[in-house]
Amino acid sequence: MIGILRKHQQALLWVVAVVVISSFLVFFNPGQSSSRDSVRRSYGTLYGKPLKGDEVREANRQAVLASIVRFGGPDTKEAKRARFNLNQETYQRLLLRAKTKELGIQVDDKAVATWIRENLKDPKTGVVNYKAFVDRVLTPKDFTSADFEEYVRQDLALRHLIDVLGVSAGLITPREAEAEFRRENEQARASLVVFAASNYVSGVKLDSVSLHQFYTNQLPNYRIPERVVVNYVYWESSNYLAKAETQMGQISGLATKIEQFYNERGADAFKDENGTVLAKEPALALIRRQSAMAEAAKLSEASAREFANELYAIEPVKAENIVLLAAKKGLIIHKSEPFATSGVAPGLEDLANLGSEVAKLTPEQPFSIPVSGLSGTVVAALASKIPSEVPPFEAVESRIREDKKRFDSREAARNAATSFAISLTNGLAQGKTLAEIAAAEKQHVTELAPFSLSSESIADLSPSLNISQIKDTVFNLKPGTASRVVTTFDGGFVAFLKSIDPIDSSVVKAGLNSFTEEIRQRRRQEIIEAWLRNEFQVSGLSALMKDRGNN
Repeated sequence: MIGILRKHQQALLWVVAVVVISSFLVFFNPGQSSSRDSVRRSYGTLYGKPLKGDEVREANRQAVLASIVRFGGPDTKEAKRARFNLNQETYQRLLLRAKTKELGIQVDDKAVATWIRENLKDPKTGVVNYKAFVDRVLTPKDFTSADFEEYVRQDLALRHLIDVLGVSAGLITPREAEAEFRRENEQARASLVVFAASNYVSGVKLDSVSLHQFYTNQLPNYRIPERVVVNYVYWESSNYLAKAETQMGQISGLATKIEQFYNERGADAFKDENGTVLAKEPALALIRRQSAMAEAAKLSEASAREFANELYAIEPVKAENIVLLAAKKGLIIHKSEPFATSGVAPGLEDLANLGSEVAKLTPEQPFSIPVSGLSGTVVAALASKIPSEVPPFEAVESRIREDKKRFDSREAARNAATSFAISLTNGLAQGKTLAEIAAAEKQHVTELAPFSLSSESIADLSPSLNISQIKDTVFNLKPGTASRVVTTFDGGFVAFLKSIDPIDSSVVKAGLNSFTEEIRQRRRQEIIEAWLRNEFQVSGLSALMKDRGNN
């Protein structure tokens, strides 16, 4: 839940290049409020005290810096892969900063300087060029060295707070650690009898009466949700490429900086769509092209924000104002195809947040904030709503047939599994073996490769089976016994545990120390997350985040 600072030289290399060549953050920054935003925005309370705009803006800037340090920015692939949420990070920083102040945690300049020396040095030379970092990374993003040093100071304070919270995680005895290590690494030898729906499709019978009954019983699954139609103005990034190229051409020594970035990252970092490493010249062209697109996207967003601020200022506030203003400025007004706000608008798939923004619109606030993607930026206004409806049977008959076939075959598989589980339990009680019982029932037995609770995979396991489900089932059995039917999406299975092989003492000796530390870290994380969940509830931020759709 909370990001702990770590060594981040490689992440910074990417950031350095991007900010030297362009500067693009897709976020409606609280520090860049519009006339409409100043009316709409409410900062809520923290531990019963009203949050001030300056506090939120400062926390947001620190959150942006955190995203740069960890991932190269809030909208990079690395950030998305880690599910980084800029608004959530902002709220976390508001909470944790309040707690460090309450506990009197302070970080001196010496600790900040030590952090900078340790984390910003070149891994090859060991030299720290802090001025270059400030000039290349911070200044183009409108951050100063003082901003960054305050960020480091806050994060060191947060780390200290977290260390205090997690101190009890280290309280584990050697005996407890060894018992846990043995339990997690002992090997199970087990068998499965799997009942897959695909094996029962041929037995499914479909007729008009059963299809209509199925449709009636499953009406909620066929209901079409409420959809919206929006009028919008679209600023396409590609229309700004020429201007972006011109601006980039004015950067002193641009070619040298691009090549420097290429050398820092290494040739293997630049590949084509097929994963083949690019030659140097195509790689340099790729860096420049991607940077130009990012700068063009930034320019399109700036144009959209300028239009939005003018739109928000028009009185009286009416949804049709967007059409009038677009006509006045010679801009094309588009009308979307109907779409659910929980999904994406057809043709605007790059703008994943558009639906959630449209869902917030009201007659009093009918216009969205600028919603950006790499391909462009949109400002939208609600044009109409199409109520939720249930389509007639005839309109979805083919879908109903497939759904019922899948439903009935899955039920048949589970019924067969239940019948077999009863036969297996009775047969084992009579002294029969799994193989004998399965042969009599004409069922195939799958022998699993040995695995443990710590195993991340089981050799040759079908992709349709969940390893966690299998481990939970098998390790709750006694050797020589079988499980009840375990249902899966595709049907179900019955497990049989042959034996549990204890782990060799030499393996315990070799892995116990690192495992003990892993347990400490695991418990530490659990304690921290539990504390944070509680504090978010107590502080009032949890409700505020839910209201704003940040959970």
